Amino acid sequence: MLVSACVVPENSSSNSSSSAIIILMTAVCVVVAAVFLFVPQFKRFPHSSVAILAQGTRRAPRRGRLPAPSRDPRSPNPGRARAKRRAMADYAAVAGLRAAADAGAPGASGTEAPAEVPAADRGRLPRRACVVAVCCTAVGMALWCAAGRGPSVWARARGLTGEEGANRPSHRNLTLHPDAAENLAGMGTSGTINDRVAEILTHDWSPVKGKSCWRVGFGSGHFPDGSTSEDHGSNRTLDACLKACMENDFCHGITVEAGKNTSGPCWLLPELVLDECQGGPSYDTYRRGPIPDRIAQIQEISGWRRYAGLNCYPGSGSWNFPEITGTHFQTYAGRKITVNECMIRCEQDPLCEAIVVAHQDRAAFTPCQLRHLVVPGSCSKNGAFDTWRMDQGRTLAPGVEEPAAALGRDRLHGVLDMVEGEGFDKLDLTRCALVGASGVMKGSHKGAEIDGHTAVIRINRLPRGEYYADFGAKTDFLYVSHEWSGAVSLMGGENAKVIKCADAVGCPKAGIIARGDLVRCKPSEMASNWGLDHTLVGCTHTNISRMVATGFHTLHGALATTGLHAFFTFLPVCDELNLYGFGGISTADGHSEWTKGHNLFQEHLIQDHVINRQWGSVPWRNKFREFDWMKRVMGKVRKVVGTVA
Repeated sequence: MLVSACVVPENSSSNSSSSAIIILMTAVCVVVAAVFLFVPQFKRFPHSSVAILAQGTRRAPRRGRLPAPSRDPRSPNPGRARAKRRAMADYAAVAGLRAAADAGAPGASGTEAPAEVPAADRGRLPRRACVVAVCCTAVGMALWCAAGRGPSVWARARGLTGEEGANRPSHRNLTLHPDAAENLAGMGTSGTINDRVAEILTHDWSPVKGKSCWRVGFGSGHFPDGSTSEDHGSNRTLDACLKACMENDFCHGITVEAGKNTSGPCWLLPELVLDECQGGPSYDTYRRGPIPDRIAQIQEISGWRRYAGLNCYPGSGSWNFPEITGTHFQTYAGRKITVNECMIRCEQDPLCEAIVVAHQDRAAFTPCQLRHLVVPGSCSKNGAFDTWRMDQGRTLAPGVEEPAAALGRDRLHGVLDMVEGEGFDKLDLTRCALVGASGVMKGSHKGAEIDGHTAVIRINRLPRGEYYADFGAKTDFLYVSHEWSGAVSLMGGENAKVIKCADAVGCPKAGIIARGDLVRCKPSEMASNWGLDHTLVGCTHTNISRMVATGFHTLHGALATTGLHAFFTFLPVCDELNLYGFGGISTADGHSEWTKGHNLFQEHLIQDHVINRQWGSVPWRNKFREFDWMKRVMGKVRKVVGTVA
């Protein structure tokens, strides 16, 4: 109770409220003390913390009133934990005496004291000493709190292990700032909430009123472990929310309710891009700095390299983005953002590998241009611009481990952003068939063989009756381009029949996966459209999509096919991966391939190099750590039906 008396004023900005609580608590202590002093039937069992009512009955205390010993190493009061353990020992002792009395044991009669307890130990002096100590402690704590010293000391002792700690989400594998404990030890621990917030904001924080950034794709992204701001939301006071963000190296800001510093919603924001946040009066966002530190962090993890004085644009060291992706994701020329936010925006677009910004101080705001395939040696020299490029691909953040699960379905978490559905735990990726639509499948009669695999992956279109003999009928995964409506196409020429997934053979329970480079992935939106009857719904991770979309110089800027994305998505998760229908440029059902936009010959050659483990022959433009992981975990791979040409 004494602890709560001092903690409550900490979360209140009203001194009168704090004083009222203190006075009330002091009065309660005085009343309790008077009862102990003047009511004779209250006796204390010697050397125990258990009060025995009506000593003549030897009644054991109610078990429910004795708290279990504290096992939390973060307990703000280890002495209290020891007292709880001692109380439990006393409970056992009293219970033993009661049992002895019931059995008629010597020295255990209803009015007689136990033989082993000296009569002097049952006198009033120890009881009065305890009461005096309690009263003095109560008055002292009340005066201490009234003086404004109590809350700060308890806050330091408690750290963030009180209510804030209970509500704090797990950061799993995220790396904490190495100097966090030292920097946060004395920060924002005294005064009112407004005082503490003002002190914390002096440490490179920038308030932005009327901005809500907690939704993925609307100003925030992902932490290195894959979690989002929605996973790191809780109720906190504003000062506790700011400090929670400062404890996490990858938290770039917070969103809270506007004008509220008492306990309320608090979201920790990774990959913050303020320009994409939603506006409105209900929320405020606080951006964490300093900006050069954020740039250095992103630069280290993602291999960004600065090319000062270079301007790369289409026709001068850069390629145009594929037309199919549109243009609204590719430029911030009309608006100014920080360099680190420009980098984050590029990383969120798998087809982006470089940015062009103004040549200026790194902390300043700048126009931001996203660039597709970039060759710095062919760019124009211009002192007004800098080009930043992800030369080494995306690496793992400190403290985050590569997926190493023994089961293929668990390794899916290493390649997909997804929502698990019904039957996910029954997926079997021991032996997979990846089925393309190549014309080489006509007359192959591989349908039964394909259906004999534990998992069958199909691309964009599902077979119907006339194609079952060559392609089979079973479907465990449907890998699509960007169809999120819940409709599927059936094989059958240029004008394919489109039906609801629920009406297509093999589709209702199949996992639905979309490539991650054409539109920004929103698994929750996909799940609402497709439903959770599917084993999973999601997209290939952005970093793996970027590896496929920008990684090969022999594709010469051509858009990678959905089949190539599916190949690298399932390469590290299937114990055995067999390819059917990858070869040539014709299709079995007569629909035309986009030969002007794809380079099928080079894609099939890339697949052959990987299948034959000819690592030196894979035509990489950059180094990708993701592929290093794939090489270590991939199983047996072979092309059953297909050719290079």
